[in-house]
Amino acid sequence: MNLEKEISLIEKPVFKLVAFVALSMPFAASAEESPATTLITNVMVWDGTSEELVSADVLIEGNLVKQVTPDISAAGATVIDGNGGTVIPG
Repeated sequence: MNLEKEISLIEKPVFKLVAFVALSMPFAASAEESPATTLITNVMVWDGTSEELVSADVLIEGNLVKQVTPDISAAGATVIDGNGGTVIPG
């Protein structure tokens, strides 16, 4: 196949569609999976407004904080011991 034929193949809409689908497949598969769950235990939490720190655990699903309360149980979560450190918003 010469260079002109290779370039004309790349310019065809069908090739572009196949390339788009092939490149999107890894992202589509990961979008269907449930988000990663992380549990940070043994931390002091400051909410950004009060003057007090609260002793709690923090449950994170994907990029969202789902729960802040003492003694959270989350099966299958990655657990990180906060060693008494402080968690703040941001």
